[in-house]
Amino acid sequence: RGLATRYDKTPESYLAGLHLRGAILWIRSLQPA
Repeated sequence: RGLATRYDKTPESYLAGLHLRGAILWIRSLQPA
């Protein structure tokens, strides 16, 4: 858990999570639901 929080503080992992979230929202918006 300490390892995960330490990795989360790096800008690379923060941007990766942001892009991943954006990609999921984008793909979900493309689907007719």
